[in-house]
Amino acid sequence: MLKYQKIIVLLIFSTQLFAQPTLVYDDEIYDSNIRTTLLYLKTGENNQMLNPAVSALNQIYPLYCEFDEISDKVGSFYYKIINCNMDWTPNNLIDSEFLKEFMNDQLITTYNLSFNTREKYVHYNFTLPKVKLSGNYLLVVYRNGNADEIVFSKRYIIYEDRISLNVEPKLSTGISERYTHQQIDFLLTYNDYPFIFNPKQEVKAIIRQNYRWDNLLDLKPLYIKENERILDYRFFDLENNFPGGKEFRFFDTRKVYSNSMNIDHVDFTPTEVNVYLMREKERNTLNYLFNIDANGRFVIANNELGAIFQDPDYVNVNFDLKASLQFGDVYVLGAVNNYKPNDKFKMSYDGTTESYKLKTKLKMGYYNYIYGVLNRKTGKFDEISIEGSSNLTENDYEVIIYHRPIGTRSDLVIGYYLLKYNGNQ
Repeated sequence: MLKYQKIIVLLIFSTQLFAQPTLVYDDEIYDSNIRTTLLYLKTGENNQMLNPAVSALNQIYPLYCEFDEISDKVGSFYYKIINCNMDWTPNNLIDSEFLKEFMNDQLITTYNLSFNTREKYVHYNFTLPKVKLSGNYLLVVYRNGNADEIVFSKRYIIYEDRISLNVEPKLSTGISERYTHQQIDFLLTYNDYPFIFNPKQEVKAIIRQNYRWDNLLDLKPLYIKENERILDYRFFDLENNFPGGKEFRFFDTRKVYSNSMNIDHVDFTPTEVNVYLMREKERNTLNYLFNIDANGRFVIANNELGAIFQDPDYVNVNFDLKASLQFGDVYVLGAVNNYKPNDKFKMSYDGTTESYKLKTKLKMGYYNYIYGVLNRKTGKFDEISIEGSSNLTENDYEVIIYHRPIGTRSDLVIGYYLLKYNGNQ
């Protein structure tokens, strides 16, 4: 009997050891050794890493991906592209229907070993190929030519300008929301796009704030004016309202040998760099204060004197938030963790200092972030309790229009508009 029990335990252990991650059609990292995954429009500008993973079908600039593996040896990584529906479920298109002169399952051949860094890593990068169709796409990177050994996935959008969008930022129509929320009204005109026959069924519109997938609004038109070929998305019941939030907090570790903005001090050891941020406090009762930010995103760089001889290193960043214990599960949120409840960004409460603290390893760069409280029941974050909200906050909003033509098997993106709310500040 004991012999069979040992066999069963061994089988269970082996199954867990070699279990492959399940692909979720989202921005996700499945391997703890994979760090700093970036996907952006490569324009050649200094801060091109801030560009969202959105490109026109007739793109001038390519989409570019880069990532690190914590290792001192070069690995074997491949990538493939999956065409997705509006709701990020995979459709039934075969590769040749959406890929342009390209075969899936491509080996990544461009890489560099980190130089002069405490943390050894291999940096990989590649340019994504052009596609034939607009729509939602998922980039999947995996090991050793085995599509089941997924290491990370990234969403991106390819769009066409087939319709006209008139987008207008407004004060919220809600009385109690007027000073805390932002409203996005828009009209969609499809005079020059004759392929829409039943707009109520065929057309979908979403708005997302600051390039986030976790807080988007999925909207249906308030009015359909078929004779004028206009869809009206100007609401009065707060359907198109977002909390304005506050400007993002930020820190700058592009230099660590001299203190940058919001850095209290830096400690060095032969194997690690420990960066301690200034102690922060809640902002939910504070008046709005404008500061220039990157709306939640980050840029990787090493700007130290003589950094030409050294790659950006990984450093331990120590957060310190003075707050009451009543908040519960507090996380650091931003593009760096895709606003997800990742344990690497979960803070712990220190009763001695009466503050929430977190130590996490990040690559040298400029980072935006906010603090959020996780609602365990809904899985959603409450950012307002700590950060507060104002209608004066500068935010980016994207209006994305999808169309499923009759008789087709994929959702096209036929319109895209980027609006900077309070962008004239």
